[in-house]
Amino acid sequence: MAQYTIIGADGKEYGLISAEQARQWLAQGRLTSQSRVQAEGSNNWKPLAEFAELQPSCSGNITAAGVPAKTCGMAVASLVLGCLTLFCSLFTAIPGIILGIVGLSKINKSAGTLTGKGMAIAGICLSAGLFVFALAFHAALILPALTHSRDQARCVQCMNNLKQLGLAIGMYYDDNDQRMPTPSQWCDALSNYVGHTKSLFRCPSAPPQQRCFYALVPRAKWQAANNGVLIIEGVDKWNAVVSGPADLGTPPHRGGYNVLFTDGHVEFVRKERLGQLQW
Repeated sequence: MAQYTIIGADGKEYGLISAEQARQWLAQGRLTSQSRVQAEGSNNWKPLAEFAELQPSCSGNITAAGVPAKTCGMAVASLVLGCLTLFCSLFTAIPGIILGIVGLSKINKSAGTLTGKGMAIAGICLSAGLFVFALAFHAALILPALTHSRDQARCVQCMNNLKQLGLAIGMYYDDNDQRMPTPSQWCDALSNYVGHTKSLFRCPSAPPQQRCFYALVPRAKWQAANNGVLIIEGVDKWNAVVSGPADLGTPPHRGGYNVLFTDGHVEFVRKERLGQLQW
């Protein structure tokens, strides 16, 4: 078995010792990879690093000074936070990315005293990747609710438009000897009673270029007791008139229409109920 003479960290010469003894001293820090070593029968001194048989069996976890390397805590934390990002989103994603980057920097500067580079990289990738996925997932959950809220707001604004048009019809009715506007010119007649708020003739869900999205039922009578349909949305035409559901376009509000009745009240009516109304 080969024997070696070694100059220790204290500068003293030791030997002859076995390869196993040299590996133990390396693990204990009494030797480094740069310690001078002379093999038995040789006159040449070489760094310990050049003797493969003197390297510890787990050299990946031993530093150049022979001190066991430690796993970087920031790298571990980054990986854990990265895994939690799918459930906690922003609350763990940003800390996970920051800890991963800082941990990776510390590992690179540690000269082998810290390990965990793979965990730091995985933590960064997981935190960033799962954060994007979590955002998309949460957006998919929230978007329908936001869309419904927007449609609901437009529906309410449309109902308010019809209420205002009902007030305008009431004023026209009183000013014209209790006569209704001429069906072919009803929008023109009511324009004098809505002032500059011509947007009352247009449903918020309708395209902005449309002048009017409401239609009058010609046979309707103001303040009639039968609660018949007076004005309903769904027709893209100025001074439009309708005689029944067949004259209407696609429901503008989630399967239904806002309706101004002859007694002045406004109600949302689903498409399947239109045939039950008085026209």
